[in-house]
Amino acid sequence: MKDNLRRHKWLYLSWVLIFSVILIFAASGVRMTKLSMDPLAQLGQPFYLGMISNLGILLWMATASVTLFSSFHLKPGVAHPQGTSFLRWVAILSLMLMCDDLLMLHEQVFPEYLHLPEILVYVFYLVYTSLFFLKFWRLILSQANYKFLILAFFFFGMSIIIDLDMFPGGIDIEDSFKILGLTTYAYYFITLSSNWLKENHR
Repeated sequence: MKDNLRRHKWLYLSWVLIFSVILIFAASGVRMTKLSMDPLAQLGQPFYLGMISNLGILLWMATASVTLFSSFHLKPGVAHPQGTSFLRWVAILSLMLMCDDLLMLHEQVFPEYLHLPEILVYVFYLVYTSLFFLKFWRLILSQANYKFLILAFFFFGMSIIIDLDMFPGGIDIEDSFKILGLTTYAYYFITLSSNWLKENHR
């Protein structure tokens, strides 16, 4: 029995997490259908509503999945001694940003439910990414395609500046910079993970 629990612990933990979320919302008076039904079906809106936003969430998730998976399959000390740590930092950042987009954390949850200013989320991301670059700048610059990563963060930075009304542009320009940044970000880390796995398993 214990071996079975240990072998399938992640499945059981996912069940517990899902039912815990359902129970928490049920206790708050939110019906199951509000959580399980497709948002567009509930609102009666066309299929393309939020399509770019959904694509962004998929790209965050793809990047997080690939980098986390790759971090567990790199041979320690071969070619990239910091590789495992580097990819896990990226996976954590990607998961956080995915949750932010999926659950509208900085737009709605923090200011309206937690009564915390939106700027706190941006400060956290700034600190996290600054620490990331300080820790791994040598490794980043040693890679041939590092310019794509710099370009991705330039696009993200422009999107944030416009969102904070520090630069004119509006929501269309803001989201255009964001999706450009995200596709570049995903391309860089997914191709890097693939190359490292190939190098480590030759």
